[in-house]
Amino acid sequence: MRLDRRLFLQAGASALLVSPALAQTAPGGITGDGVSFKLGRSWRVTESGANGLFWEGNWTRRGETNFFDAHWREVRRNAGETRDIIEFKSVNGDEVQLFRVSLNGHYYGKLNPERTKVLNGRASWYATGDVWTAEIIA
Repeated sequence: MRLDRRLFLQAGASALLVSPALAQTAPGGITGDGVSFKLGRSWRVTESGANGLFWEGNWTRRGETNFFDAHWREVRRNAGETRDIIEFKSVNGDEVQLFRVSLNGHYYGKLNPERTKVLNGRASWYATGDVWTAEIIA
């Protein structure tokens, strides 16, 4: 595969190469239960932990792919900023699953009835009491 046919994804100081076959068009149409879901252009995310940290983030979708460039800022204790790549994996009914590249872990969440927000989400690396939410921006 030629270099000009690859999609470059940047996460902090490390760069990842993803083949166009992996950067497929996002599943933004009909789910298995026939209910429409739109992936949106960006997601406004909050993550809070039992440790007292509170992160606000913005995940910006890369074109029509299922990849997002993510940026977070810790706002309660001014603990810094971080960047990563998020891959939207699936929607099944009202359950969504995403993958966070640098942590090699999954986000799980439940869509609200309007399918515009993720509520009471959890992640594979979270401690008890940690939660994330998101607003999906068209």
